[in-house]
Amino acid sequence: MNKKDYGEIIVGIISFIFGIITTYYVIRASITEPIKDNIINIFSLFLTLPWILIGFLLITYEAKQKNEKNKRNITISTKYKDIKTTRDDDGTDYQIITSWVNPEDKKLYLFSSESISSDVANMLEEEKMTIKEFLVTYEQNNIRNYEMDITKLDEVKYEKN
Repeated sequence: MNKKDYGEIIVGIISFIFGIITTYYVIRASITEPIKDNIINIFSLFLTLPWILIGFLLITYEAKQKNEKNKRNITISTKYKDIKTTRDDDGTDYQIITSWVNPEDKKLYLFSSESISSDVANMLEEEKMTIKEFLVTYEQNNIRNYEMDITKLDEVKYEKN
């Protein structure tokens, strides 16, 4: 949790407590006051109840966000396929291509990494890949929103030097 999350929870708790206290005093006043003033008290009650609702929503918001994040991050192990080379005006870009067959629907999915340096690409080609699998994390129900973990490459690169 970061500072913003704690701030939302604190504001939620304060709003919730404020709503409960003001609602209590409005209800207490409406019981002890004459009927004529009860209309004003009932109107006041409708102004205080949203504070309880706002407080409750802010308190539960963080828990819901954390739960959604856990659902979003599904990590799978994908198999190394190839190095993709793209040439343009800026130079040459290299990307690792991996594949994965979804066991549920038997579809083949291809994933590509972010651009990697020519050193790493050359190392992969020379060694015929000692690393056979890469982890890919994707969003549930949106497999196109993914990220490939290529930190293994840096470890191998530094071990060789």
